[in-house]
Amino acid sequence: MQEIEAPVEHFDAAAGIEKSGIEKSGIDTTAHHGGSNVDPSLDRRVRLKLDLYILPVLSCVLFFASMGRSDLANAKVADMQV
Repeated sequence: MQEIEAPVEHFDAAAGIEKSGIEKSGIDTTAHHGGSNVDPSLDRRVRLKLDLYILPVLSCVLFFASMGRSDLANAKVADMQV
């Protein structure tokens, strides 16, 4: 059986940062924008807006959807008309 190795952390003394095994292997982990050059501050602001506005709304929708399903299931178990 082949053993799976965890990524080894390496310290890049020239840059003063740690690199994981994936980054050291030459795979470009920063190209998550489809190869376009996006301003990092713009990217940060957009992600912050997503985290602060859209994520709570989606969490509430998921919460109320699960509450509705559990209410219907409890009503059916209690022989109530649904």
